[in-house]
Amino acid sequence: MDLLLVGICLAVIIGLYFHNNPMGHSRWFMLRRFINWFPLGMTYAFLYMGRYNLNVSKNALGDLMSKEDLGLIFAAGTVTYALSFLINGPLVDKIGGKRGIIIAALGASGANVLLGVLTWLLVMGKLKVNMVVAFSFLYSVNMYFQSYGAVSIIKVKAYWFHVRERGVFGAIFGTLISIGVYFAFDWGQAIVNMTKANATGGWLHDLLKAIFASTTKPVDATWAVFFIPSAILIVWVLIDWWLIKDTPEEADFPYFDTHDASSGQMHIELTALDLLKKVFASPLMLLIAAIGLTSGVFRNGITQWYFVFAAEVKQPGAEFFLQHWGLLLCIFGIIGGFAGGMASDWWFQSRRGPRQRRPERPAIQTRESLRKDANAISNRSTGTPGGQRQHRQHHLIGQFPGGGLNGLPGGYRLGFQFSPGLAHLERGNLACGIERGVPLHVP
Repeated sequence: MDLLLVGICLAVIIGLYFHNNPMGHSRWFMLRRFINWFPLGMTYAFLYMGRYNLNVSKNALGDLMSKEDLGLIFAAGTVTYALSFLINGPLVDKIGGKRGIIIAALGASGANVLLGVLTWLLVMGKLKVNMVVAFSFLYSVNMYFQSYGAVSIIKVKAYWFHVRERGVFGAIFGTLISIGVYFAFDWGQAIVNMTKANATGGWLHDLLKAIFASTTKPVDATWAVFFIPSAILIVWVLIDWWLIKDTPEEADFPYFDTHDASSGQMHIELTALDLLKKVFASPLMLLIAAIGLTSGVFRNGITQWYFVFAAEVKQPGAEFFLQHWGLLLCIFGIIGGFAGGMASDWWFQSRRGPRQRRPERPAIQTRESLRKDANAISNRSTGTPGGQRQHRQHHLIGQFPGGGLNGLPGGYRLGFQFSPGLAHLERGNLACGIERGVPLHVP
């Protein structure tokens, strides 16, 4: 029933994508763009499954991993995740989003294999090491590669979506991320349940036990919760390699001007120090970072720790919440994402920060002026020969001279990146030292 409900949500958001076409794109462009973003989004969804499976494994491992152990392991991973953007942001700017998402999936897949092997060795009693140190190291490796996914999504999206389309599309893409949370918690728990030593079930249960169960010792095959996301990610790597194109020009479309902050500003060169000064001197960026940090405390605290709390402290009459935790996070994530996305595109007319600060032109435009601007840009973009790739930094510069807010997705996913990728703010995650506000541990 849960899977059917998630499938219906997925079908609805795909239908909404094709219905939402404010720029009047051709049918083939809309279809080809869907072929581009759908595998990208599903890859990121299964990256989430390979990220939050740590929480599922903690409940399955019981006393082998304490709450404090989980907090320390996850803290090591999130700090690594934050600092990794200093390296991966500029790197993805150079190699492109397609290669970035493939690196993310391959690296996370490999890290999950190692986490599965480590879990097997510890449960089977074949390895005597400090579990916290070993898990922290491998989970940090996992989170390093996971960080490629966020910047890659923004990199690819920036070339394919006009600023007037990014609010609702941000909500659509956020739906895929919400589905990833469902995969992590509910699918992950289902895997744990089907691989218990005393579990019984149908053909899928028998298959998983045949693949993962120990033949020498009757123990729960908890390591399967790491191996299965790893295998799924490999499948999406192959699909991504086949289908994803970094820009419309690579897919044989004419050059597409997305009318974001980089439009008409590519002659401006900024050093890394210049960018960092602009970021930390901007009241807007500091405000967003503060909001993201504080909201991240609530989001991660509830998302991750309720799952552990409810498993230890029984909730008579409220068992539904633990049994369907991933589904609930998914549904309400979708609702919040679309509320924000539609507010951005419909109520606020997709307004982003101005490309340039010109005294003669107001920063806040009317709906009619936006329509005229969009039509003019659309007409200009069709004159550029296909295949002539324009190398642009499609990232958020903020409201600085010469730059404006670039395609702020609404609602569920708040994704920014500072060209050339030196700082990244993703739903409360500023790579220059302000992470998600995750509680390091609970007593």
